[in-house]
Amino acid sequence: MKNRLATAVFLFTFPALTMVYETSLASEKESIETPNFVTGDTWEYRTLFTKYTGTVVEVTPEGNHGITMTSYPGTKFIRDKNLAVIKTEGTPVDERSFIGWKFIDFPMTPGKKFSYRVQGVTAEFTITIEAVKWENVKVPAGKFRALRIEGCWKNESSGWYGCGMTFWFAPEVKVFVKRQTPSTWAASLRNTDFELTSFSVK
Repeated sequence: MKNRLATAVFLFTFPALTMVYETSLASEKESIETPNFVTGDTWEYRTLFTKYTGTVVEVTPEGNHGITMTSYPGTKFIRDKNLAVIKTEGTPVDERSFIGWKFIDFPMTPGKKFSYRVQGVTAEFTITIEAVKWENVKVPAGKFRALRIEGCWKNESSGWYGCGMTFWFAPEVKVFVKRQTPSTWAASLRNTDFELTSFSVK
């Protein structure tokens, strides 16, 4: 009788456990598609020393969008569908700090990896980006289910190589909600790590 009961329980629970496992696997492999930006979408961030706000002011038929930042008054940053700045308009800025830097490539799924070269202010870098896994992350703006994305940098001039810069992208708000840089990296990067403090998206 006990064996029959055990068999019945196993036969009843096994499909349910399998369904939970398969659902979990499907969730882990969930893909992030290109966000649909709308004029007026706004995000406020804080860094170690300051706060700033970004607002979408233009969406083009090609799928690019223009965003203004309170930390760079008078400048409009034109970003492509992967959130990479492709040009700036208005008040001049050092474009080496912005153009060509890319930290996500839609659709983005755990396990996806890509590399590219970019000219920074002081040197040329090879950047390798990998989507690691889905996590729950808490920032001042709230708690979000976000894709953890990690980056490795190689300075092509000095040969310096480092991994561990981490981003969390939350589809719910269309943007990265947090960035964290290793303590051994340059202070100029660590000091600009950010967290999302508030947002308004359509």
